[in-house]
Amino acid sequence: MLGFTGVVTDGYYYTGEYMDSETGLYYLRARYMDPATATFTSMDNYAGNIYEPASLNRYLYANANPVKYCDPSGHSGLLVGQIAATSIMAVLNHADTIFIMGVISGVINTAMVKVMGGDDNEQIKAFWKGFTVGALIGTLTCFVAYVTTISIIQAGAIVGVGYSGYDIAVDLFVKHDYEGAAAKIPFLILDVLVLKRSFTVNTLLPGYDGHEYNKKNAEYLEESTNEGGSKSISYKDYDNIYQKSIHNPGKEKVMLGKYDGGGPTSYITKAGDEYTYFSLGSEWNTIKEKYGFTDDDMFKLFNEVFLDDGINGGKTFYFSHNPINDGGALGMEYEYLLKNNYIWDETTMTMKPR
Repeated sequence: MLGFTGVVTDGYYYTGEYMDSETGLYYLRARYMDPATATFTSMDNYAGNIYEPASLNRYLYANANPVKYCDPSGHSGLLVGQIAATSIMAVLNHADTIFIMGVISGVINTAMVKVMGGDDNEQIKAFWKGFTVGALIGTLTCFVAYVTTISIIQAGAIVGVGYSGYDIAVDLFVKHDYEGAAAKIPFLILDVLVLKRSFTVNTLLPGYDGHEYNKKNAEYLEESTNEGGSKSISYKDYDNIYQKSIHNPGKEKVMLGKYDGGGPTSYITKAGDEYTYFSLGSEWNTIKEKYGFTDDDMFKLFNEVFLDDGINGGKTFYFSHNPINDGGALGMEYEYLLKNNYIWDETTMTMKPR
């Protein structure tokens, strides 16, 4: 979808994927896609398939054939008919979660029957009934997590509220068992509290919602939190900030340097439309204050990731200013590239991989 008439709001449009109305970009989980160019804003970490030449271009959307393919993961184009199979695989990949939820449900059900004086046969039946219900809920949980790109814990909380609500509704309107419905209301309240908690605190790793995005950042945030800090950022917030900080994505040349007040010597001015460059502008301090980050945190979470994208693509880095002996971010970027086997050419003011 290349154009709209009227007011455009955030929502689900092309292939049922989410579009950010402010940027016009589609969120495809691993990366954002620009429909104006039919390309992604960052490079794919999937190398492609030599038998599908179009897949070797790490920025193309859906192998440059959106009629035949789509790309819900942001990693590789899929035939439209493969989407159902992909959903099934997403559930199968979480078979351990499904099994564990089934066992927990079976054990709880068995314990309840035992407390009520049930014999061994009734307890066995209770276990398998609980296991079946738990496994079905686990399957639905994994599917919800995959479709909505939220964590397993958050998806489980949503499914839990839905199941409890459905169970109460059946008691009220089908069985007319008002006492049974009343007895289940405390469990619904508990599920709602768990749901609220799952979306207001970090789970698994701070800033990591169960999806692959940048484990180095997630682990860094976890380490700082364990040391008594309060640094945390959700995957969605982090990815949104990072994608907006990348200007002219997809260029073969990357510009680094100093801002210099935005004048003619600024790296942004020199980058123009020909170089990819990183800049958070005035948002730098706002982000620091909002998430409790230091300048070192910001450099590690944003500058280094930007450099990693260029390094992984084997790109050449151009400098607007000499970085040697620079005591600021430019000098840190220079040192980071050196550590990653890039060499400095003072004649051209560039750094290239060895």
